[in-house]
Amino acid sequence: MEWGMANRMAQLIQSDGHALFLPVDHGYFQGPTRRLEEPRKTIEPLLPYADAIFITRGVLRSSVDPDNTRPIILRVSGGTSMVGKDLANEGITTSMEEAIRLNASAVGISIFVGSDYEKESLLNLSKLVDEGERYGIPVMAVTAVGKELEKRDARYLALSSRIAAELGARVVKTYWCEDFGRVAKGCPVPVIMAGGPQVDTELEVFEFIYDGMQKGAIGVNLGRNIWQNDFPVAMIKAIRAIIHQGATAEDAQEIYNHEVEELYVNCKEQLKALGVRLQGRHTGGFDGHYKKKHILRVIPMEDALGNQYLTIDVKKADDSWIGEKLVNDKQTLDKVFDDYIKPMIAELSREK
Repeated sequence: MEWGMANRMAQLIQSDGHALFLPVDHGYFQGPTRRLEEPRKTIEPLLPYADAIFITRGVLRSSVDPDNTRPIILRVSGGTSMVGKDLANEGITTSMEEAIRLNASAVGISIFVGSDYEKESLLNLSKLVDEGERYGIPVMAVTAVGKELEKRDARYLALSSRIAAELGARVVKTYWCEDFGRVAKGCPVPVIMAGGPQVDTELEVFEFIYDGMQKGAIGVNLGRNIWQNDFPVAMIKAIRAIIHQGATAEDAQEIYNHEVEELYVNCKEQLKALGVRLQGRHTGGFDGHYKKKHILRVIPMEDALGNQYLTIDVKKADDSWIGEKLVNDKQTLDKVFDDYIKPMIAELSREK
C-alpha cells in the first residue's frame, strides 16, 4: 500500500484496529431528518468522540469549521430522493478532485445489489475505486438494501460485502444481522457496522454493537442511533467504550446512565443557582421544549415580602397558554424539577 493510501487509512482506523464513524449524510435523500434539521447543532457536540464523520460536501462546507481535526469521509453518490421512483438509481455526484480539494480522508458510495440498478451502482463503485487508487484515497462501499431484498440477512449482506471488496473497496459499511460473523468472515477488507434492527432501548443497541465487534467488525458507522437519542453525547460515549475500550453492552449501559445522571445533576444545580441569584420579576428565564410539545418557561421572581419563587408557565404547541403555576422554591424545587424541568433537559442539552 502506497504511503498516501496507508496514511489516510490510518487516520480512519485507529491504532487499536477499530473505528467509530459518525454519519450525518442522511439529508442527501431524506431532507431535514428529525434531529438533523440543523446539522451544525447536531455535529458539534458529537465531533470530539468520533474517529471520522461521513458527510456530503454541502453540509461539510456549511456546518463543519475548517479547523476541525476529525477525518472526513465524503459521501459522493446520490441523485435520488425519498419521493423519487427508486432510491437505488444513484450516480456519482462529487468528483475525486473535489474530494481532494476538501481534504477528504476517504469517499463513500452506496451499492444496491439485487435491485434494478445493481449493475449501474457496481460500475459506479468500480469507477470510483479506479480514481481513488490513482490519488491514494480509499473508497468505502455502503451496502444498501434494494426493494427486492428488504430482508437484511447474513446471506445477502455477505454477498453484497464480498462483491464490494472484490471491486476494490478498502472498507465496507454494512448492516448488523443475525449470524454477523458470516458477513465479516467472507469480506477480506475491514467491515464497519451500520444500524441493526429497530430497537426500543439503548441496551439493545449496545448489544448488537458488542455482538458485531465480537464477530469480526472493526467498528461502527451509526447515525440515528446516536443523534436521534435524547442524550446523544451520552450515547456516543457509551458506544465508544465498546469500540475502543472493550466494554460489554452492560458496561456501556452503565456509562450511558452515569452520563445522563450527571447531566441532570448539573442542570439541577444551575436551576437552583438561577432561583437564588436572580432578583425581580421576568429578570431571566430557563426555556425549553417539553417532550409532549409543550413549552415551559421558568421565571425567577420574588413576592412583596422578598420570598423567592419560580413561576412555571405551560404553553401548548398551538401557542395557547394553559396556565401558570407559582411555587415556593425552597419547599418544592425538587418536585418542580422532576415534574417539569427534567423532561426538557434532553432538548436543551442538544443545543449546548
